[in-house]
Amino acid sequence: MNNACESYYSNDTNFLFVARNLFPPNAIRSLRKRIQEKKNNAQAAVSEREKNGETLGIASDSVRLNFEWYDVWNEADLSILSEIIPSYDQVIFPPTIRTVKEYKGFVPWHQDLAYVKAMGKRAHQEVATCFLPLDDEPAVRPTVEYSFCPNQQPIQHVERPDYLTNQFDLREEDKPNPEQTVRFNLNIGDAILFGQLVLHRTCFPAEEFLPRNSVEFRLTKKTHCINGKDYFDLGKRTFYQYND
Repeated sequence: MNNACESYYSNDTNFLFVARNLFPPNAIRSLRKRIQEKKNNAQAAVSEREKNGETLGIASDSVRLNFEWYDVWNEADLSILSEIIPSYDQVIFPPTIRTVKEYKGFVPWHQDLAYVKAMGKRAHQEVATCFLPLDDEPAVRPTVEYSFCPNQQPIQHVERPDYLTNQFDLREEDKPNPEQTVRFNLNIGDAILFGQLVLHRTCFPAEEFLPRNSVEFRLTKKTHCINGKDYFDLGKRTFYQYND
């Protein structure tokens, strides 16, 4: 295993890795600056989904629907990904961009599989997430907590009323016990990569905290690409629209 990568458990759909120095710090600072500039000049949210998302700290479509956010992958150490999840080499467009600044923006316990299923025919069969904090000191801001469960299976989720975004939660009896969870101290340029069955949530151990800025890139396999959708191919480091 690459010394820059910490492996916690791994199979094809249930894996958890911390990729240290996946991106150069200056590339992350540049990405953060450009995102903030785009936010400052963004158009007002139009749909109810966007408006709801903005109240939870999720950037509107006018911000996130930009191919330029994928430029950061041109500076990534892709040898890390090619070793740990080589088949997940297609980055799905667009990303999710968040600024978590209050507790109502926290995402409760869930599997990404729940959101995949909710998309119906528009969903990819298998998805991995790259959680990328953008701040210089991610360790002092809200982070993501994970269930340490190598044999995790799909769980039935419940929907939170009045939420169009971050709508899924777990029943109390399905939530991980505190002794079965793990969180990581990250530095700028580090990322967490995990599969769609991994239980996770937003967390911070205090009532007050600094805002957390982050990007979540979703990755899939070439065999699961969907006609007409846009992808960034990590092998070729280029954008394309998939058509079989």
